[in-house]
Amino acid sequence: MPFDRTQLLVGAALLFAAFVKGVTGLGFPLIATPMVALLLDIRTAVTILILPNLLMDSAQVIRGGFPYDVFRRFAGLIAPTIIGVFLGTMVLVKLPLWVLNFCLGVMVVVFVFSSALRFDFTISPRAEKVLGRCAASLAAFSTA
Repeated sequence: MPFDRTQLLVGAALLFAAFVKGVTGLGFPLIATPMVALLLDIRTAVTILILPNLLMDSAQVIRGGFPYDVFRRFAGLIAPTIIGVFLGTMVLVKLPLWVLNFCLGVMVVVFVFSSALRFDFTISPRAEKVLGRCAASLAAFSTA
């Protein structure tokens, strides 16, 4: 069965995004999601990208051995992340495509501007626990 042009372009987008992640250590979902969403609908794009992103991130985390200290530090984020994934999946299924596309565009633009302006901030270790749980839920919610 021959591949059609869309399948080849999706494959090329995934390879390009994986190349960028391999070179820089980040950026796979930021590059792959909009590129694949241009070719397919955003729900399909998110579904296609879940497994490769999870595998690449897992490989990156355990590359130097299991990071016990990091795991202990962020163990409190596991439950909010799981909750965010389920809520985000419900939103992904229920919202109209134009809203999902708009949200994707806003996230990409915010990332580009924050990178260009070199926006950086730090938080105290005390605030990290509370803000970390909120961020984990929101991040999982927005990427599910």
